[in-house]
Amino acid sequence: MTEYSDKLGAYDEPVAFDDATADALRSAATTLSGTLTSQAASRAGWAATASADFEGHYADVFDANARAACDDCSNIASALDALAADVQTMKDAAQAERERRRRAKEWADRQDRENILKTGSGEHSQEGLGLGDQRRQAPLGPARDPGRERAGSDRGHVVRAGPGRGGGGEFGASG
Repeated sequence: MTEYSDKLGAYDEPVAFDDATADALRSAATTLSGTLTSQAASRAGWAATASADFEGHYADVFDANARAACDDCSNIASALDALAADVQTMKDAAQAERERRRRAKEWADRQDRENILKTGSGEHSQEGLGLGDQRRQAPLGPARDPGRERAGSDRGHVVRAGPGRGGGGEFGASG
C-alpha cells in the first residue's frame, strides 16, 4: 500500500533544470563581461587619440558615439554579470528543490512503510481472522467477570470464584 508515495504529484518528478547548460551560460556571461570590461579602457584610449585632431560637427558626433559605446559596454557587462548571478541563483534553487523532493519522497516512503507495518500486524489483520473485536475488549478481570464474587479484604469471608481466568474453587480471606 502506497498511501503517501502515490500522492506526491510534482514532488515525484525530477526537477526540469539542466545544471550543465546553466554552468555553460554562466561561464559565457562571465567571460564576455570580463572581455567587455577589459576592452573598455582600450576603446576609450583609442577614441581619445582619434578625436585629438578631429574638429567640427563630425568630431562631436564621433565623441558622442564613443561615449555611448563606452556606456553601452559598461551596461552590457553589468547585465551579463547580473545574468551570471541570476543563473547561479536558479541553479541553487533547483538544487534546493531537488533536496526538498528527496526529503518528501523519503518521508512518504517512511510513512508507507509504517502504515504497512501497522496494518500488517495491527488490528486490521486481526479483524481478517475474526479476532479484531476480541482485541478491542478490555480483559475480563475480577470486577468484570460475572462468574466471580469478590469481597473486600476487610470483610474476611469466603470468596467463591467461578470458572474463568483464576480457575475455580474456594479460598479464605483473612482479615
